[in-house]
Amino acid sequence: MTNKDRPSLRKLITGRFLTSPRWAAQWPFLVYLGVLGMVMIASSHAAERKVYRIAELQEQVKELSSEYISLHTRLMNERMESRIARRAKKMGLQEPVSPPVIIKPRSPKKDAAHD
Repeated sequence: MTNKDRPSLRKLITGRFLTSPRWAAQWPFLVYLGVLGMVMIASSHAAERKVYRIAELQEQVKELSSEYISLHTRLMNERMESRIARRAKKMGLQEPVSPPVIIKPRSPKKDAAHD
């Protein structure tokens, strides 16, 4: 290889070697590699965005789960009989001392005339 055929550092830096006839046949492959590289970079960015979104959603699930547990505990406390009795007493209601009376409907009398 002569000194003329070897790419010098200046040709490499300026990109002048790409216009030589030897490299002209490689342009489609170089363009393919460039497009492939851009697709890989875009794919990497999309995957990273999804990872961040998943992390955000996991944090949100933790917060909502914690809120659910605290609200469920509060509801269970509010449903306790003693709490209900206290609230009823504030409203002027009292717990009954005697058990409730069951009211039974009267059975219809059979009319002898209709038989």
